[in-house]
Amino acid sequence: MDLDREKLFGSQWDNPAYYEARTLHSKDPEKCFQYKQELWHRMGKINALTRLENIEFSISIGEHRKATKDLNSLDDNMSNAMKLAEQHCGRRQKTTPWSPQLREWGRKVRFWRKRLHIRTKGHRPTMDLFHIAKEYDLPHPFHQVPIQEIRKKLEEACEKLKEVRAHAAEYCRQHLIDRAEAMAKAGIMDKEAAIKCILRAEEFRQKEARLKAIFKPRSSRALTSLLVPDPKDNTKPPEERRWIWIQNGEEIDAALIEYNRRHFSQARNTPFAQGTLADLLGVDSCTKLGQDILAGKATVDLAGHPVQEEIQAVIQAFKQPDEIKSHDPIPHLITVGEFVAGMKAWDKRTTTSPSSHHLGHYKALIAPDGHTGDEDVFNPASAIIQFHTRMINAAIQLGQPLQRWIQSNRCMLEKDQGNPRITRLRVIQIYKADFNLIQKIQWSVCPGVRAIRVETPSFSTGSGGKEILYLPPDQNDQSRTGNVRLRRKRML
Repeated sequence: MDLDREKLFGSQWDNPAYYEARTLHSKDPEKCFQYKQELWHRMGKINALTRLENIEFSISIGEHRKATKDLNSLDDNMSNAMKLAEQHCGRRQKTTPWSPQLREWGRKVRFWRKRLHIRTKGHRPTMDLFHIAKEYDLPHPFHQVPIQEIRKKLEEACEKLKEVRAHAAEYCRQHLIDRAEAMAKAGIMDKEAAIKCILRAEEFRQKEARLKAIFKPRSSRALTSLLVPDPKDNTKPPEERRWIWIQNGEEIDAALIEYNRRHFSQARNTPFAQGTLADLLGVDSCTKLGQDILAGKATVDLAGHPVQEEIQAVIQAFKQPDEIKSHDPIPHLITVGEFVAGMKAWDKRTTTSPSSHHLGHYKALIAPDGHTGDEDVFNPASAIIQFHTRMINAAIQLGQPLQRWIQSNRCMLEKDQGNPRITRLRVIQIYKADFNLIQKIQWSVCPGVRAIRVETPSFSTGSGGKEILYLPPDQNDQSRTGNVRLRRKRML
């Protein structure tokens, strides 16, 4: 029996989990080349190169306000062009047709790959290895196999899996015919009717899998329900309060936003976030007091403050070491080589904040497309990569983040699998791919970023705790000012 979701639950079906799949993947050379050609064509329509040259000229003559406005406008047009170019390439093809051979060699590849990982990393074998070994008569996971033999077996399994995938349609069809013949031999029905019955059953299986994903979601899937403290038990201690379930999407969003607002504003009453010290430091700490702290000659009158000694210790700990002061200036602009190396080293499965500039776009630009070195075909990949690099450098020179960079996504993950309590969720900030690349490149080469952990009575509650404070070095670099200001606004 098939069930219609709208008839069963009504038209107002609420699913608090959101899914978004990328349609652009670097494994398809033809689509990557098609994407590059289409994007270059659309960049010509919006006159992107000329507009970027005008922005760079405005920066050189000091017209930063005009350059910032034009840069954000160009970024919006470029985002739309990238989105349309991705849509032009079409959607990702469906998965490989299933067959017993595909399952067998896929599981064997998984078995030998995990065996190799266990030998090289020293981890313990997982339970699925025992199931695969028993099913296909493979060596027991605790049986010692030379690493050379493991590599050989893995290579053979990968080659066989590649061959099966190349002829997946034939294997799938033969599997259906074998099933139909078995049914006809058993006298259930004739062969033609059996094939039609099998196809209908396969369609029903897919619908049933969809219902199962809704009613019995796997623990590794997105959060679809939440446990929050009962607001009626506010007078009781946290360990004695009753917990209630929330399953409505809007209620989950509201509860998470309110909890994060309280959680991330715990430092609002600290001396470095409000009061005289916060006013002297300013939003980005690029003030006279900030320079004096780095030089080690700051004097702050905090007479009568309950944690005066601890604050003075923190200020003294921020003094720049002599080796940092004598360090050569750090280049703040990003080169094309750094852009390519950074994107190439990034795992293509990495989640980035939803936008038209997701990681798949950059991966498609650097992925081989079969036309590299072909003089008869124009390949705009290098020109587009250089354009992206110049856009990033323009924002760095202006010291102002792009409007697209200011928004980020907060991803909530379960710390304890299967325990969706709101107090046991880990918060991860997901930034835009190009903005995250800036942080990786610039802060990785910055020798003066130090974390100072100070054990003090808590600045906010006085009950005791630990504060971790960060202060970037002064490089007389306006681009870092914009980045620090952006992060601070998010945290306070």
